[in-house]
Amino acid sequence: MSLAIPRSKFAISFSDAAVFLAFLYFGGPAAIVMAAIETLASCYYLRKQGVPMSRITVLSNISINTISISVTYLFWLAFLEHLLMTGAAPGETQHLLSTLGAIAVSQFAVASFLAAVFRAISDGSGLWQTWIKNCFSSSLTQMVGAGLAGIIYKVVNYGDVVTGVIAFVTLSLAYLSYRQSIGKVGEAILQVETAEQEKAEAERERRREAEKHAEQLAATLEKEEQANEALRKSEKDLQHAALYDSLTDLPNRKHFSDMLGRMINEYRDDPSATFFVLFLDIRKFKNINDSLGHTIGDKVLTIAAKRFVRMLNPSDMVARIGGDEF
Repeated sequence: MSLAIPRSKFAISFSDAAVFLAFLYFGGPAAIVMAAIETLASCYYLRKQGVPMSRITVLSNISINTISISVTYLFWLAFLEHLLMTGAAPGETQHLLSTLGAIAVSQFAVASFLAAVFRAISDGSGLWQTWIKNCFSSSLTQMVGAGLAGIIYKVVNYGDVVTGVIAFVTLSLAYLSYRQSIGKVGEAILQVETAEQEKAEAERERRREAEKHAEQLAATLEKEEQANEALRKSEKDLQHAALYDSLTDLPNRKHFSDMLGRMINEYRDDPSATFFVLFLDIRKFKNINDSLGHTIGDKVLTIAAKRFVRMLNPSDMVARIGGDEF
């Protein structure tokens, strides 16, 4: 009769009743041996039910339970036995309740403290926080185990069947109700975790979609920028082609005409702003084209254009009007 506590690394086992019965019938040493056997059986049962539990954890649980029962037994011999003997006679209900209650509280105090120390060392958390969060709820183990042990002891020894049946039914209903409550809590937690996982997955999907759209937008903007750059270059090339000669890269007839028109207008406004125009052509250039070909003729024009440029001052301009005319 073990129940795993939802969202916790601990489980509640009501089979401590066997330990308390061993204490009542056979004394402390038998209870210590029974505690080790009961803890080992509970651990392997919980592992079979799917509760994660390593060998070290199993050994730790056995050690904790055995030590707690041993300390409880020593505490009983030193203090509790003498205190309880002054009250009701052994076997009576008052004495039985006092004995089981004192043993259960003592065993819970020692076991929960040792479990909290072990968990705090392994997790690196605070001792008090670990005890409140994980160990306090395990008090039901000792209390219900003590109640079951008392019922069985009374029924076996005194034949108080009616009282025993009533108490047993009451505790059974409480156990089933608690088990059902834990089941509902587990289902609710599972539903919440499933909803959170679905929400997280939806958020991740939306984030992936947003990143995908962002990448597509970045690629589109990059293409548009490349297209704009190509357009600007094309416009620049078009403007250059409209004003410069393609062979010599000198200003063409239109560019020269525009420049000459501006200078004439400046001269009209200010006659002192004089300028000069020198017209040149290459002698017998037609013979070069006819005898050596147009390719050589183009090279001659290119070389002549470079020589003209080297002869100019920074304020001068040379333009190709057409053919071999500059």
